[in-house]
Amino acid sequence: MAYWLLKSEPSTWSWENQVKADIEMWDGVRNYQARNFMRDEMKKAHPEMYLLTDGKRVTGNEGMPNLLSPLLFEKQVKHIRAMFDHFQEPMHNIDMVDGYSGRTSDDPAWLAQQTPERGWSGAMSDHVWGYLNRVALEVNRSHPDRTVSALAYGAYTQPPRKIEKFSPNLALIDVRHRQEFWDE
Repeated sequence: MAYWLLKSEPSTWSWENQVKADIEMWDGVRNYQARNFMRDEMKKAHPEMYLLTDGKRVTGNEGMPNLLSPLLFEKQVKHIRAMFDHFQEPMHNIDMVDGYSGRTSDDPAWLAQQTPERGWSGAMSDHVWGYLNRVALEVNRSHPDRTVSALAYGAYTQPPRKIEKFSPNLALIDVRHRQEFWDE
């Protein structure tokens, strides 16, 4: 069994806040060795939160989140609610990690959400925007006055085709390279 010695300034995020929020992740750790150790332990404990690639869950530096994981969804929503409750943020960003656009998975459910016929800029739109919208809808139930934001770029730049209506608290920011606006 692992034991943890944790320190934080009470004005930032106290242990009482951590217990009350009932979340396992504690970000903002300034000691990089401690932060990396906590991150690595979480990856070992929850491999289902990572994409299945070549028949295994990749949880190392190359690991990417599995947007179909119920546990990832639950943890993401809990984290956002804790940030809204404690810090009174009006908006919280939930961007995908860099490099997500170029990933693939062996998971049939993951593959079923891809739309490669739409080309590079739309191949993952339904998958990624669907996850972001589900998170925003769930957060909207408890915090209708707060906004969840994310960037739309790479393989999820085009609007999705399978989402009829977005959550009213979801702000998607379309990111394009400057050269896409040139006449040349």
